[in-house]
Amino acid sequence: MKAELPRLTRRVEDLVRGGGNANRLVVETDAGFVVLRGARGADAVQVEAQGGRHLPADRRLSAEQVRVLTDAGLRQASAAQCFRGSLPLAAPGDAERVASLALHLLSTVYRSLPDEPLRLVHEAGERPALDDSRLVAAMTHLSRARDAAARNKVYLALCRAHLVLPLAEGAADDDPIPREIDRLADLPVAAVFTDWDTLDAFAPRGLPTVVLQGFDIFPLLDAHRVASVQINPRGRVGGELYRNEIQTITDGIKRIRGVH
Repeated sequence: MKAELPRLTRRVEDLVRGGGNANRLVVETDAGFVVLRGARGADAVQVEAQGGRHLPADRRLSAEQVRVLTDAGLRQASAAQCFRGSLPLAAPGDAERVASLALHLLSTVYRSLPDEPLRLVHEAGERPALDDSRLVAAMTHLSRARDAAARNKVYLALCRAHLVLPLAEGAADDDPIPREIDRLADLPVAAVFTDWDTLDAFAPRGLPTVVLQGFDIFPLLDAHRVASVQINPRGRVGGELYRNEIQTITDGIKRIRGVH
């Protein structure tokens, strides 16, 4: 893989030289992955190395492998998450050092073989800012009050909020199909995210998504007959709404819109 260093270095440089505020480079082999994130004009990149629930079920990192990650400045926020850290990308030679680290982690931590093909997936994009403060406040209040009034406030906050909806592979922004992340009672389970960081923790290598207001998402979920929708799955604040709640919210939206 050392022969890939110049190509990888150029891709690392691209993370801050162009694109938008959400550029991602996935560096992977069959053995493991490292994700690098940057923004146009930034002076650092975020490094994310495979760990936690993102490892295969039959693989756990040894104490020595974890030491290599922590020595590189990467830490886990929880045992279920990947290892994360930030590295400078401003001075000459920084991009090559970041690229070298990615290759080092793949070979020493994830045991990638020297001749194993290296896959690079580069995505450059712009993400809109999301403000989930009202929704999080409503959900936090519901966790304490647990009454109908508090639940209705969460429903209304969800409808008003702009949410990130993961899409099925091949779905278009103008014809969104919710992504199935699980199944329940032989029906698909969908997900929505209220902030980008929770989405990235859920799917470090990325998912096709669209940002829509809840007023548009719930009728879509109802039309695709999802069994439930998970809000911020595995995130700091979240929950799950089941089919009857999705239908109730959709009916309310139709009344507001005057749709019969």
